[in-house]
Formats: sequence, C-alpha cells, structure tokens
Amino acid sequence: MQQRIFVIILLLSLIPTFCLASWQIAGDPVRTPGAQPLQMANGVAQTYQVNKRYTLTAKKGLLIYTVRNYAHSHNWKLIWMVPTNIMNNVNATFTGPDFQHVLNLLLSYYPAITASYNLQTQTVTITRS
Repeated sequence: MQQRIFVIILLLSLIPTFCLASWQIAGDPVRTPGAQPLQMANGVAQTYQVNKRYTLTAKKGLLIYTVRNYAHSHNWKLIWMVPTNIMNNVNATFTGPDFQHVLNLLLSYYPAITASYNLQTQTVTITRS
C-alpha cells in the first residue's frame, strides 16, 4: 500500500513538468505587425523579407506580344530576332523566382527559340536555336 502511494505521488509530481513542456512555444514563430524583430545569437536583428515572385500569363495570340508585355512590365529590353508571326498556343500562367526562369518556362514549349540574357543592361535577346 505504501509503495502504491509513493508511485501515485511520484506520477502526480511529474504532471506539471509535462504540462509546462507542452505549452512552451518557440520565440516569435509568427510575425505580427508592430512586433519587435527577433535577436539572433550574435545580437544582429533578424528581419523577414518576402521573396519576389515573377508571374507570366500567356494567352493565345502572337508570341512576340506575350514576351514583349512581360519584358516591359519588368523593365527589360527585348530584342526579337525570329519571325514575328509565331503563334502562342499556350494558355497558362508561369511563376518563378526570377525573370529568366519564368521566360524560359514559356519558351520551353518552343524548342526552335532560345533566349539569352544580359543582366547588366537588362536585355533579353530571342533568337533561333
């Protein structure tokens, strides 16, 4: 009987330990407006930044219009060195981390066309493969 009481008291004394551990939350898991930034181990403030996503919506029509509008919307110059009468048969939306990736996704449907990029002048050149 005395042994059972000891075991029960021992188990009851451990309950607060388990409850405390289950209610602990890592420091600031969700950023809220007006909250102070987290402090990293070296004392530098940690900031959060949303990565920019690029989106290209391709509709049926001439391919040059789709590429020209996309390049213009992101301040890129377009040099078109293929026939301008290529039809865009893709009706889709492409999303990616940068301008080049998204345009290459669209041009992957056209194996005879390639794009080369000059990042310094933000110029894209469309040529035949």
